[in-house]
Amino acid sequence: MAQFNLDHNANTFIEIDSPFGDDVVLIRVDGTEALSTCYQFQLEVVSKKNNLSFSSCVGREVTVSIVSSKDEKRYLNGIVNRFEQRATYLAGTNDEYTLYYLEIVPLLWFAKKNVLCRVFEAMTYQQIIEQILDEYKVRYEYNVLTSGKLIRDLTIQYNESDFAFINRLLEQEGVYYFFKHEHGKHTLVITDQADEFIPGANAPLNFIGPGVTADNVTGVTEISMVSQVVPTAAAIDDYNFMTPENDLVAQARAEEGYGGVVYHYPGKYWDYAQRDGEHIAKIRLEKEQVQKVKLQVHSSLPFISQGFWYEFKDHPRSDINTRPWVAEQVKHHAELKENFHDLGPNDRWKPQPISYQNTFIAFDKKNIYRPPLKTKKPKISTQTAVVIGKENEEIWTDEFGRIHVRFHWDGRGDYDDQISCWVRVMMPWSGNDWGIRFTPRIGQEVVVQFLESDPDHPLVTGCVYNDDNRPPYLPDSPTVSTIKTNSSPGGEGYNEIRFEDKKEEEQVFIHAQRNMDTLVEANQTVTLTEGDRTLTLHKGNETISLEEGNRLVSVKGGDETHENEQNYTHTIKQNDTRKVEGNQSKEVTGDVSQKIDGNFSQEIEGDVTIKVGGKYQLQVTGDVEITATGSVKVNTTAGYTLSSSANVEVTAGAQITMTGSAGVTVSSDAVLSLTGNATAQLTGTGMCEISGGMVMINS
Repeated sequence: MAQFNLDHNANTFIEIDSPFGDDVVLIRVDGTEALSTCYQFQLEVVSKKNNLSFSSCVGREVTVSIVSSKDEKRYLNGIVNRFEQRATYLAGTNDEYTLYYLEIVPLLWFAKKNVLCRVFEAMTYQQIIEQILDEYKVRYEYNVLTSGKLIRDLTIQYNESDFAFINRLLEQEGVYYFFKHEHGKHTLVITDQADEFIPGANAPLNFIGPGVTADNVTGVTEISMVSQVVPTAAAIDDYNFMTPENDLVAQARAEEGYGGVVYHYPGKYWDYAQRDGEHIAKIRLEKEQVQKVKLQVHSSLPFISQGFWYEFKDHPRSDINTRPWVAEQVKHHAELKENFHDLGPNDRWKPQPISYQNTFIAFDKKNIYRPPLKTKKPKISTQTAVVIGKENEEIWTDEFGRIHVRFHWDGRGDYDDQISCWVRVMMPWSGNDWGIRFTPRIGQEVVVQFLESDPDHPLVTGCVYNDDNRPPYLPDSPTVSTIKTNSSPGGEGYNEIRFEDKKEEEQVFIHAQRNMDTLVEANQTVTLTEGDRTLTLHKGNETISLEEGNRLVSVKGGDETHENEQNYTHTIKQNDTRKVEGNQSKEVTGDVSQKIDGNFSQEIEGDVTIKVGGKYQLQVTGDVEITATGSVKVNTTAGYTLSSSANVEVTAGAQITMTGSAGVTVSSDAVLSLTGNATAQLTGTGMCEISGGMVMINS
């Protein structure tokens, strides 16, 4: 450790331990340290060398010791993030010296220099923060009891430094941090408890008042006390789509005060229980309440440090002396009492008097410190992303229709479901088991918006085409609009409703890759104002089933033709009534068979002509009766035979005449009887012959 005097050890007020060893002397220290802030200390050193190595200093660790008159040491440890070589004085002489400037910061500060976009899934804030701190090899103590323990489905770091990302997570959870300094190291302490504040002195700080200038007298020279109006209540609200009926409003209220209510929406706890909202509301209120009463203190005590608490004594206002106060921010200043450049060559490297002062802000220790929400969360506008999912799947969704997406800026791993979380998908219409639903598929590019522009609340609002997924029918058919799907898995099929709007070629086209079912609960009307209608069934069966009601087919302006290349079966379980107002013609190239279980009746107003090219046979199991109001004629070019296994009776109301061009024969295997109730007359214009084994003529 280099002390002020380069030639021997002296009880100096400020010292430095650096990579330069005894080649430098510290002559000035300025800096600020505060809760939930990275400290920065500016150091001025002098050296007899004018060529100190930059590479051996930048990024290396330095420890500053501030020594009190009682030999009490306060350490300031950090990493050099800036090193400057300034003026060289008395160049070329034996008294030549060069002024250098250093700035030291905690290791956490370097997280400001790493700006990333990345996604954390199913992790608590504590797990995220510890992961990032480990990346920087930060020495830390994580003493958080109530905050940051909830598993978050999605936490996004977007175009922000690791430091800003950590800070805003801690601020959101009401967790603060400070640094403990030791020789050769510093430790980051992360906590949400008032008990973690460290006692900063063995005894109360002595208020000595302004104007005391003795070098061996240290203490508090000035205290300003401020009390101000702060909000006395905090209320937050949020919405959870999984429990939309739940009221998530949460409140916290102080016991006393004059302020109003701080309301905030959304409260960033929508995916948790209301008790979590109450915890966040309490944090928001505590953040305000800690500002209620504060002290601004001036002192010459070098051991004052942020995150430590102190008591006072001998202040004329008693309520300052009766409670402990926590240092929230400390500004340090230590330098030579006399300008180094004004010292003579013989005195310049001898021990010189050092002055030290600090100014710190303190709050009442009874209040739990909550950091202000000063780190702004990035606001994200509309982006696109790629749908991802489980390996070997084409569609990956859950019961809410949510999907997994991967943003273009997310450079992690493969496109599978392990690097994303469920993201809701907007539909044009949604209801309880009704609405419109199209699930974006793996590999599609989707449009993502963010609720309240919050990176942690993405919402898929649509899909876009790209060079891998090109739109159908373009550029050849720009007038075509379509809803076209893709069979899954494997593709090679689709369902489609397509619209062609080209003038004079307008068309609505519907394609079903396999089945098409239409269910109409009431009426269906199809009207063709002009043109043809064609139904083609290439293969399979067609069934029309009318379970109740009537069916009417009306053809008014033309003919109706039914053409069957095979069989035609028409089954009517009740009556069949047909009315033909014109002619009816039926042509059958094969046989016609009719079977009637009941009676058969035909009524014909005009003539009946039956033309048979072959044999005409009429079989009747009962009687046959032919009734005509006119005559009955049977004409045949061959013979005419009338036979019966029983009697044959020919009866006429008038005369019966039988005439044969060749002859008329009446015969019987038994008795032939010709009888006339009046006269029986047998006449021949020629010969009349009667013959028999016995001939009887009676009258």
